[in-house]
Amino acid sequence: MLIWSGEYMVDGCGFEVLINGNRYKPENERDIDEAFKVEGETPVLIEFEKLGRQLDIRCGLSTQSRAMDAIRVISVKKRP
Repeated sequence: MLIWSGEYMVDGCGFEVLINGNRYKPENERDIDEAFKVEGETPVLIEFEKLGRQLDIRCGLSTQSRAMDAIRVISVKKRP
């Protein structure tokens, strides 16, 4: 699942990827097509690479860490 939580500028947290109950943060989320920016979960077929490190994400004015394992998205397609 590809999850869109909104733009960082308006207190969103961008994209997350949910795979088998685990959440991942794409380090190259700007490369994901604008068409996927729909609130909530979108079933997708995704090709990615695990980066072996975490990204420490802080959304909006929050100081709370939302660290997640980092991935690099290679391709993403909406699931038929």
